Amino acid sequence: MIEIIAAKRDEIERLWEATSATSEQRAAFTAMAVANESAFTDEFLDAHDTEIANLEKRLETMQPLLKLVQKYEEAVAARAELKELQKNPDRLKGRGSAAQLKLEEQMAKKIKHLPKIIESLTKQSADWEKAEGVAFTVIDPETSVGRRCIDVIQEGEERWAQKKSTAAASKKAAKDQERASLSGPPATKGLKRGSTAPGKGTNNPLRPSKAPALGDASARRNSDNA
Repeated sequence: MIEIIAAKRDEIERLWEATSATSEQRAAFTAMAVANESAFTDEFLDAHDTEIANLEKRLETMQPLLKLVQKYEEAVAARAELKELQKNPDRLKGRGSAAQLKLEEQMAKKIKHLPKIIESLTKQSADWEKAEGVAFTVIDPETSVGRRCIDVIQEGEERWAQKKSTAAASKKAAKDQERASLSGPPATKGLKRGSTAPGKGTNNPLRPSKAPALGDASARRNSDNA
């Protein structure tokens, strides 16, 4: 009986992984935590068989959705990888550029279908939850723990949008700074206070002074006295 119970628990663990069971869903099967071997009776074994049957049925109904989840994960991975590749402006030059271009086209095709995949997965997940009475869960890539699929998708898309917005703002700031450094200081409009325009003022060398020279003034005075 001990060996049988151990084998049943291994199967339950496998099905929990396959169905992305949350910690709450796992904890709901309290018999899993019983370690006292004296409690390993036929009724105890039946409880394990019932849990296995329920999980197998749940996994079967999840199959169509799990295919959509796989498509979503592939599209998300392609989006992140393509974004990283596009940081290299020389990636499509030289040998291997044709293969690289084909790869990026395949990624772009997956990414193009991402909004439709999200819409379909969200709707079908909600319908499945109503029919089964439990949350449709997937493994959260941030925590590696089973969580409600709709929540994981929503939070993942919000993180991506925030990351994209931050990158765009940083890129714009860098361009503005580069543009400012190339243009130099702004040109001064008009004349500074205290300056004089050409042709005006006493210090203009192009315009003779109206004040008489000292020698000329002395000569006039001597002539008048004579």
